[in-house]
Amino acid sequence: NTKRTYEQHENELLDAGIRKNQLARKALAFEDDIFEVIIPTTNAELVAEGEKQHNCVGGYGQRVAEGNRYVVFIRRKSDPTKAYITCDIYTDGTINQYLAPYNRRPEDADAIAFKALFQNHLLENWGE
Repeated sequence: NTKRTYEQHENELLDAGIRKNQLARKALAFEDDIFEVIIPTTNAELVAEGEKQHNCVGGYGQRVAEGNRYVVFIRRKSDPTKAYITCDIYTDGTINQYLAPYNRRPEDADAIAFKALFQNHLLENWGE
């Protein structure tokens, strides 16, 4: 019982750190006519994304909570609940990873164009 209470408290602290760091970065909010950026605010969301995308982002919770990384999900506006692209961002606003399921690079021309737009947006607005 004590162990369960401790783990629950640890999870709450982790989620609080993730929420604080992700939402403090206003530049993460972005969209165009086709895609939107979803900002996860809990470790459970990161874990679920990793499972859906078959990647390791589910293990990034501590890094995100500490402000050492930012992670967002890129979704088609036509189907925002379906995992599409996972995006890992360095602390300077540079996109590190922008990957489709199984850590593949997107081949969709619209997704490639969105990455360029999003990267420009991040660099122009990161300090705000």
